[in-house]
Amino acid sequence: MKLIIAEKPSVAKNIAHTIGAYERVSSDNGETFAYHNDEYYVANAVGHLYGLGNPTDYGYSQNFAASLQNGELPMFPEFRIYPNNEAKNGIREFLNSLINRNDVTEIICATDAAREGELIFREIYTSSGSTKPCFRFWTSSLTDDAINDALANMKPLSEYENLYQTAKVRNELDWIFGMNLSRLYTALNDSSHRVGRVITPLLGIVVDRDNEIMSFKSTTSYKVLLNGFALSEEVYNTEEEAAAVASRDRTSDVRVQKAQKDDRVQNAPKLYSLTRLQQDANDFYGMTAQEVLDTAQKLYEKKYTTYPRTDCEVISTDMVEQLKKTVDMLEAVPEYTEHAKEVKESGLILDKRVINDDELTDHHAIIPTLQSSVNLSSLSENERKIYDLVANRTLMAVGERYIYTEIEYEFWCNDIIYHAKVKKPVQMGWKKWEKSSKNEENYPIYNEGSVFTPDTLTVKECKTQPPKHFTDATLLSVMENIDNRMEKTELKEAVKGKGIGTSATRADAIEKLITSGYAERKGKQIISTEFGRSFVSSLPAQVLSVERTAEWEQKFDDMEKTGASAEGLYNETKQFVTALVQYEGAITDRVKVKNPNASSGKSFDIVVVGKCPRCGMDVIEKKDFYGCSSYKSKDEPGCGFSFFKKHRLGWFDGEITPNKAKDLLTGKSIKLKATSQKGEKYDANWEISDDGTYVNIVKAAKSIVIGKCPRCGKEIVENKMTFGCSSYKSKDEPGCGFAIWKEDKRGGFTVTAKMAKDLLTQGKTSVRKKTLNNEITQTVVLVEREVNGKKYVNLDVEK
Repeated sequence: MKLIIAEKPSVAKNIAHTIGAYERVSSDNGETFAYHNDEYYVANAVGHLYGLGNPTDYGYSQNFAASLQNGELPMFPEFRIYPNNEAKNGIREFLNSLINRNDVTEIICATDAAREGELIFREIYTSSGSTKPCFRFWTSSLTDDAINDALANMKPLSEYENLYQTAKVRNELDWIFGMNLSRLYTALNDSSHRVGRVITPLLGIVVDRDNEIMSFKSTTSYKVLLNGFALSEEVYNTEEEAAAVASRDRTSDVRVQKAQKDDRVQNAPKLYSLTRLQQDANDFYGMTAQEVLDTAQKLYEKKYTTYPRTDCEVISTDMVEQLKKTVDMLEAVPEYTEHAKEVKESGLILDKRVINDDELTDHHAIIPTLQSSVNLSSLSENERKIYDLVANRTLMAVGERYIYTEIEYEFWCNDIIYHAKVKKPVQMGWKKWEKSSKNEENYPIYNEGSVFTPDTLTVKECKTQPPKHFTDATLLSVMENIDNRMEKTELKEAVKGKGIGTSATRADAIEKLITSGYAERKGKQIISTEFGRSFVSSLPAQVLSVERTAEWEQKFDDMEKTGASAEGLYNETKQFVTALVQYEGAITDRVKVKNPNASSGKSFDIVVVGKCPRCGMDVIEKKDFYGCSSYKSKDEPGCGFSFFKKHRLGWFDGEITPNKAKDLLTGKSIKLKATSQKGEKYDANWEISDDGTYVNIVKAAKSIVIGKCPRCGKEIVENKMTFGCSSYKSKDEPGCGFAIWKEDKRGGFTVTAKMAKDLLTQGKTSVRKKTLNNEITQTVVLVEREVNGKKYVNLDVEK
């Protein structure tokens, strides 16, 4: 038997479906399961199951101030791998037992095909103590053909050793840099701080821009505008001066001194990398970089698009036929029929902008996958937006060139010179389909030497403008093109086109600025807070240096490609941290940087709204969201279950109250107002959708009646997560609360509609389930219990 380990439940499910592994085998405690058939087991992690641990795991003080006062800083432990969350113990134990089964002879790493995915698998495999042979499953798509092709072309895991070592080194160096400096500045300021090799220089860039905006002083001047498009060369200090010229020349002759025409060609844009997709989605829809990454990941897992975490904008030569089939497929989708037909009729342009093996990285550009049918109505609003961008960009990339005539004019009128440039499209080509495309103004054509009388002469106010606040799109651009902010020629060349962070981690760096309180979003804008600006002003230039971060990225790239040694980078990082601790610790007149929004330390009541569907711990109310209490710190992220009170994209109005959150967690749908595309308000039912990685509040599906409620006699209907009583209407009419969970985590089985009917009519049903060691059949009975005045529905094994 072969064991395939994926990174996420949804990916494991896709792989299992493709290879026909439809049976389930449960862990002995019923907490998790794997798919299997006669040849494979298919199991999954849930992101990182292991980590480098906290300083306390290595014997350092829990108290940050004490760690500084006791001389514990800097901390350079001998790194070990630690389980990173108690809630994941069941998954860890299950994977270990699968890896070490006698009938498992081969392990297949099917985590995400990138550094982080490699590290996730290696931590699992190393912790198991196994020496069984391992192979690497590597694919940029989760279609059946792509999965089968990846399984047929696997390589020994040893061929990816450089990738693993690079991920390991980056992880350890980030620990050394982040843990030491976060502790240092938190201890010095008595206020929680987060320091990292990417987030802190990024904060410095945002603060520099905001300081520049705040200190900017605008100046105003005036020009004369001829016929609405040509500006005077002359600049006037007052509006009155410009108005006098406009009034004087309204009936004067204007001579065309220059009308230089140049035919120009603009090639189609390249295919999407993740960064380009994030930038466009932010510009067009206001989506954050993290929202775009999350949505693109869902489309990948649903087999609609290829792997999203890519910095590549081309595909390989051997994908040409696949790309042609993709265009054919899109032609069959009504939303893209016209565009695809136009591309095919003009002939696909497959030049080096699209097909380029030399520019190929680990993953090709993001393109639609081949689907027998594309049902856009089945996707969420965000998913439709991102798929639409990817589909249109794919068609534009192979479309005809945009050809236009550019005319540069110079007009003369009473010794005043006017300049203008206009474009006249000759062939729209791909430009016709560009979302940001604007129609060129239909200005008249003037011939050189001709004379005319002005139609209009008006005054145009010209104000100097401050730089614009960063958005997700522009901040991503800065990170990607960080070489533009460097002075060292060697370093500029080394990091050109690479930037800081990776396409997969940049969104997270931006989000950390927000969650740490250093910056906030105002619409699309990302603006530093007073806390963030104060912190930057207190930091030495070395901590804010983008050069250091860029050097790391370059060395990581060298390690991955050539296996270069990391010893020098370890030594350099330790020396830097040591010197900084000694320098900062010696300053006695420090002005402490406090977060004005931090907790005052006063006690407050924790509001529990229900039990976490993933791990069973309490879900508690936070400022902007409801989240699982398994979260303890940034190093112990818990199971990750959470959902926002307000929908960030406005799918529903208002916010989810604690009472409504309680109903959602018991499998009920809740009523919330929504706004149609026409701007009309209407009531809609909403429920939780949780795929094990992402939690969304989505419109509830139409209910299917299962039977009668044993408590109140009303209908039991099938919901997303439960079979529950329909008596619920609102927070004022909470209903009887009767519900049977579909996934019985205590018993380790799934309740089907037929089983639910049996439970309602007969009070019991039969369950067949496999454990790792055998297959058993059990009879489970419906039991209602009352605890502290509250009634609960449980399924117990009949004794």
